[in-house]
Amino acid sequence: KLNNSTSLVNSLIALFESYPFVSLFSLLVVVIVPLLYLILHFYLSFAVLIKHKAIFRRYALIILSGIREWYMIDVFLVSILISIIKLKGMFEFSFDPGFYFLLGLCLNILIIEFYSDIRLFWKVLGDD
Repeated sequence: KLNNSTSLVNSLIALFESYPFVSLFSLLVVVIVPLLYLILHFYLSFAVLIKHKAIFRRYALIILSGIREWYMIDVFLVSILISIIKLKGMFEFSFDPGFYFLLGLCLNILIIEFYSDIRLFWKVLGDD
């Protein structure tokens, strides 16, 4: 069995040396867009909860509507799991906190997608 460890950050840095565009695109769709999606959703949900018109609600709603198709965190997680299954005889796997953070991020996005409706945000927070 091989003994080597890596993380998402180390993988992106190594990928950046050979394929900078692919590395930056991966960073965008796996890390930045999902976190932005969560932040905007929590921001708008909090505004609805306290019955306050969010300051940048229109821009936040436009961005939120546009980035729904661009987060690929679930695809990334499935590809990791498939790689683990295919390589389980060659490597010894251990899951560090980053994997659990990624799993939690996927679960949060899944729950948000299941229970939220962007049209309701537009209705409640839209322009008067």
